[in-house]
Amino acid sequence: MFGFCNPKKETPEKIYKYVSLSTIENVDYFLDLILRGKLFFQNPNKFNDIFELPAIAVQHNTSEAHKYLKKNNKDLSDYLDSISPEAQETWLKGFVSDEFSSSSVQQFVHQIKQNIGVCCFSTDPKSILMWAHYADKYSGVCVEFDTNLEEMFKELVRITYDDNFHPTSHIKGIDLRSLASSKSTFWNYEKEYRLFQDRSGVYDINPKCITKIIIGENFFNLHLRGRYKDGEEIIQSEVDYANAIRKFKLNHLPSNISIDYIRKQKKKFELYLASEKPIV
Repeated sequence: MFGFCNPKKETPEKIYKYVSLSTIENVDYFLDLILRGKLFFQNPNKFNDIFELPAIAVQHNTSEAHKYLKKNNKDLSDYLDSISPEAQETWLKGFVSDEFSSSSVQQFVHQIKQNIGVCCFSTDPKSILMWAHYADKYSGVCVEFDTNLEEMFKELVRITYDDNFHPTSHIKGIDLRSLASSKSTFWNYEKEYRLFQDRSGVYDINPKCITKIIIGENFFNLHLRGRYKDGEEIIQSEVDYANAIRKFKLNHLPSNISIDYIRKQKKKFELYLASEKPIV
């Protein structure tokens, strides 16, 4: 995988993915996930943090640069092989120079960002901000995964939160996975873990690792206009999506998945699950 180094991997027993159901595409994704174990890995260029994959510094060594490009970037490697040794050396000197690396290396990182797939999770199913930001203002859901039931989760990487960039200083050690696992402390409420794939897109997981669906506080106010599949039939026009989900649960929800509900504490700015006792 792009010659990535492996940052410290940790595997919490339960992880959670907040899901918006505000569009037809989101609903299709949700149903594909819980019914067929289809997990989507998104391109980081579409993330909401403009500091994803910060600047990279490289060492001034044309030989190491050439080896690295041969291993990690076929297009540039093929180009270098097509020019004379003198032109090749000139190009590589420019690549590792302070003046040239800022544009060349960042272009290289941009190419990687165009391809890499990232899937994000949290260890907190009761985050006020996560429900607001990623589950469409509490009208979506939060999906619980048991990491012991899926091999892929052994590769989970915990996000580290810091107020400073920590770029790598050696081109042979450009560690894009580590860079993609570092975020500002402003995001530490997410308690985030990530999985990585060489390409964005849909990957198969064991559907039985999905153990719970937590319903948002505003879920039963949600109305969806359009068409979507609920497993067998297509419902059209404006529908009461909550009723569709009730019908869907009775007819289609796998037996390994339970339903829970997020609730507001009465005397604190906190959330709790309906399966728990509220703080009195």
